[in-house]
Amino acid sequence: MTPADKGDVVGRDIVTTPTEKEISHPQVTEGNLRMKSQELGLFGKFFGSREHAPVNIAGALILLGLAGMMLAPFLPTSNGFNVGDMEKALGALILAALSFLGGYLGGGGGTK
Repeated sequence: MTPADKGDVVGRDIVTTPTEKEISHPQVTEGNLRMKSQELGLFGKFFGSREHAPVNIAGALILLGLAGMMLAPFLPTSNGFNVGDMEKALGALILAALSFLGGYLGGGGGTK
């Protein structure tokens, strides 16, 4: 082991190694933020990064479906598509999103 590995004085300079905290939490600079912003794009800015986007999209679908079901009684009726049909469609959308979340967050560890 050299003196530089221990953080000792080498000449006039003190050489130190980065701590685990410095390695796990890198410095946030304007360049890093700009690069991350370009990686995400418009869709990513709204729904988040690749890791969080599926959960955020499913959550948005669930919230929109619930809002639509609450507002359905106040919408005008038509001959082709009534309130009951709309509530069934929104309910199916909500159940599909919840099923997706269950599989995504549960890890999908089914039998092989």
